[in-house]
Amino acid sequence: MGELQKGRSTMFSRNIFDIEDISRECDLIHSPGKSIAWEGPANTSIVTIVPPSVYPPREDTHLLATAIYLHGKGGGRRFLEVGVGSGVVTTFASIQGWVVSGCDINPMAVSCTRGLLREHGIDASTIFEGGPGEDGFTDEGETEDDDSTCAETGIEWAGAGGYDLIVWNLPYLAPPASGEPHLGPLEEAGLVDFDGADSKLLESLERYPQILNRSGTILLLCNDAANGLTLRSRWMARGWASRILERRVFGDGEILRVLELWRPWQDSSVLLVDEIDSTNSHLLDFGGRQGDRIRTVRQLSGRGQRARRWESVSGDLTCSWLIHEGKIPQDGIEPGMLQLEAALAVLDTIAALSGMQLPDEGNLAMENIAAAGFSVKWPNDIWYEGGKLAGILAESRSFQERLRIVLGIGLNVAVRKRSSTFITARATLADYNSSIRSIVKIEMVLNAALASILERRHNAVDSGDEPTETGGITDLGGDESTNPKVGELVFASIALHVEKYGNPTMNGEEITLRGIAPSGTMEIIDQSGEHLSIDDTMSLLWPPHSEG
Repeated sequence: MGELQKGRSTMFSRNIFDIEDISRECDLIHSPGKSIAWEGPANTSIVTIVPPSVYPPREDTHLLATAIYLHGKGGGRRFLEVGVGSGVVTTFASIQGWVVSGCDINPMAVSCTRGLLREHGIDASTIFEGGPGEDGFTDEGETEDDDSTCAETGIEWAGAGGYDLIVWNLPYLAPPASGEPHLGPLEEAGLVDFDGADSKLLESLERYPQILNRSGTILLLCNDAANGLTLRSRWMARGWASRILERRVFGDGEILRVLELWRPWQDSSVLLVDEIDSTNSHLLDFGGRQGDRIRTVRQLSGRGQRARRWESVSGDLTCSWLIHEGKIPQDGIEPGMLQLEAALAVLDTIAALSGMQLPDEGNLAMENIAAAGFSVKWPNDIWYEGGKLAGILAESRSFQERLRIVLGIGLNVAVRKRSSTFITARATLADYNSSIRSIVKIEMVLNAALASILERRHNAVDSGDEPTETGGITDLGGDESTNPKVGELVFASIALHVEKYGNPTMNGEEITLRGIAPSGTMEIIDQSGEHLSIDDTMSLLWPPHSEG
C-alpha cells in the first residue's frame, strides 16, 4: 500500500470496507515494522520501530513537537497527547520534563507508544486505548462534578485528567467518495476527519472540564482546508480563546497550522449590574485584575470618542474590560492601537457567531466579513450596511508609576427603528441576523475574542535557542509573523469601508489614507500632498454624515 503520508493529496480514504479491505489490513498488521530515526527539536533523536498500520513521524510530527518545545519545559506539569501514533511526540514531551499520558483508537499505536516509552525508562501505564467521542457518559444530560476524576466519570482515554497541556495532530484527510482508493480501517480511523474530530474533544471538555486544568492549554495541528480554517471560529463560538502559533507551507503546497486554545482570563471576575453610570468609570475607579469585566443592562452616562454620548437601549451589549493594572509596561500600551485591536475582536466575534473564518487570520477572511457588510471606521467604530453598529473607547488612569487601562465596547443588538435624531445612522446585529440575540452568548464570544488578541499568558519557559527547521518547509512563523499585524488587518477593513462609503475629509478637504502606525495613529496624505500622522483627537468627517 505504500507509506502513510498524512495530509497529502495522494492519500484517500472512505468509511465503507469489504472483507478484502479487512483481510489486507490483517496481513499488514502482521508484516514487519519499519525502523525510523526521528530527529526532533533541541537536538533530540528518537529511534523506534513503527508498525505498518501506525502513522510514522513526519514533517507535521516535527511541527507539533516544535510547538511543544517552544511552549517551554514541562517542569513536572501534566501532558496528554490525543492520537499518540508512533509515540515520538509523547516521548519527546517526557524528555522535555512533562509527566505524560496519551491515547489512540488504534491498538497498534497504543502498543507502539508503550514500548517506546518503556525503552526510555518512562512509565507506560498512562497510555490508553480510545479517544474523544468514546466518553463513558452517565445519564443523558448529567454532568459530573468538577472535583471528580476522569477515571471516576468513565473517560478512560483521558486517564487521571488535570492536564496542563493537551496536544493533538488532528486527522484532517477529507473522506473521498465511495470507490476511490482508500486506507485500511485502522489507518483511516486515525487519519480521516469524518465528523470534525476537534468537536469531539470540545464536547468532552465541556462535559468534563476536569480533563484540562483551569489555566491549561491545548495545541491542535490542522491544515488549511475548510474545516481547519473555521476551527478557531467554532471554538470561539463556545467561549475559547485561541491564536495561531505556527503556520508552515510544505513543498507540495499544503499548509499546516498549530493552534493554541485556552479558557480566557481564568483569574478574572465578572460583574453584572442592572444600572450604572459608566462601566468604564467603574473599572477606572476600582481596578482589579487583567480580564475583569463589568456588564450593565442599562448605562446612564455612556460615552464615546471626544466625550460624545453613547446611546444604547435595553437588549444592547454594554461592557467594559480591565486590560492592564500595574506598573507602566516598558513596551507601552497605546490606547489608539488598543481600540483597533478591540475592533478586530468585534469582527472576530461576528464571524464566530456566523461560522465564518476569523478576520484576524488574514486579508481574505477580512474581505469575507466585509462582503457580509461589516467594516471598521477609524478610529473606534464598527459599521454595518451604512449604520454604526459598535463603538469602542479605551481609557487610562495613572497612579504615580502605576497604570490602569480599561476598554469599553457598546454593541447594538436589540431591534430598533432607524432614527433621524442621530447624526450617525445606527445599525444593529438584528439587521444582520435576528437569531443573534443572546447577550450572554455575545458577551462570552467577545470575551474570548478579546483574550485571543490581548491576554498576556505566561505558560512558556525559556527553552534556549529555537530549533532549526529542515526538509523543504517554509516557516511562516507564529503570532504576529503568522498573520498580518493588527494594524495591517484593520487598515484593510478601513480601506474596504472607504471603497464602499468614500474618503473622509479633514478641515473640509478630502484626504487619502495610507496606513496605520504601530501607535494606532493614521497616516494620511492631505490635498497639498503632505504626509501627516493624525491621532484620534483630530476629527475626520466620514461619509455619509458619520461624525461620531
